Amino acid sequence: MPERPPPGTVCSKPTFRWMEEPSLGIDLRIASECSLSDITPERPAHLFPVRLPIDFSKPIKVDLPISCAGAFVYWVEFDGEIPDTRVKGREGYFNVDPILLVKPRVPILSPDRAINPKRDMESGHVNLPLDGISMLTLVSKWMGPVSGWRIHFQEAKDRGYNMIHWTPIQERGESDSPYSIRNQLAYDPLMFDEKSDFEKDGGASKIEELIHIAREEYGLLSLTDVVLNHTSNDCPWLSEHPEAGLWHQARCHGDD
Repeated sequence: MPERPPPGTVCSKPTFRWMEEPSLGIDLRIASECSLSDITPERPAHLFPVRLPIDFSKPIKVDLPISCAGAFVYWVEFDGEIPDTRVKGREGYFNVDPILLVKPRVPILSPDRAINPKRDMESGHVNLPLDGISMLTLVSKWMGPVSGWRIHFQEAKDRGYNMIHWTPIQERGESDSPYSIRNQLAYDPLMFDEKSDFEKDGGASKIEELIHIAREEYGLLSLTDVVLNHTSNDCPWLSEHPEAGLWHQARCHGDD
């Protein structure tokens, strides 16, 4: 199973109950794609098999610790009539919500119901429920260089937001839209006014530093879009794999 995650992720225990006809070699299998870096053609998703007991005189209960948020699919497999074959049952799905930990803030109103002029952060962290999210969208290409992003953090905090939605911050294509990405694997170099921040590791450590500052100093969680299908016309991937695109000239001529 995955290692215990740092604060801000999830650790949940879904419980399953069902009845099944007695059979030998019954497994519950849980599949997840919560760690994209581990997915390969040989291992398309995380698969967690759980051996089930063969005593069906009472409902079966399975406690499954899950250490990352996301969508999961499960099914039951059992031995087939033909030796060394398995029969897969019907699939089911469930979601695991994230545990969002954020620093608490001084209340807007004081005990005497006066407006509190100080909105400082308090120590420790509290769990932010999903229906408690107040999110502000920031268009990264209009925010200026990263050295000035604290101004935007301060404004978001003062206005009562607790999460920032970043538009994609990868390298943009010819249209200059953050949703038309030229290089999915590189941050936009124009964001970095200090060349050393970008040259060292492509800006990854600087972005991580800013996300940490937003969370710990301003009480702002971060969210961004993963738009792998939003590719600019000058993306090298399309030059290398033109079969991945649908060209408007082909559509005009009625070609498949």
